Amino acid sequence: MLFYENNPGLYYEYTIHQEASPPGMASEFSWAYGAWTECPVTCGRGIQKQTVHCTERLHGTVDSRYCEFLGPPEDRQRICSREPCPAM
Repeated sequence: MLFYENNPGLYYEYTIHQEASPPGMASEFSWAYGAWTECPVTCGRGIQKQTVHCTERLHGTVDSRYCEFLGPPEDRQRICSREPCPAM
């Protein structure tokens, strides 16, 4: 015969980390380009930049250390505001 007694010194709690991938699905990390910066000038020649950030397929942007093994691509640049500045 077994005897049942309460165990006041042992407590179990289970949690699932929200960023964990569903069972059977591995995380997939990749670099993605963000939005273009605002043009820094209203006339003349300005340069806009588009930087990269690390993303995980299911969770979006994550810390760049997860993509380090991929080597980041170069940031993109483009000319903006080609309108000439008015003469004074």
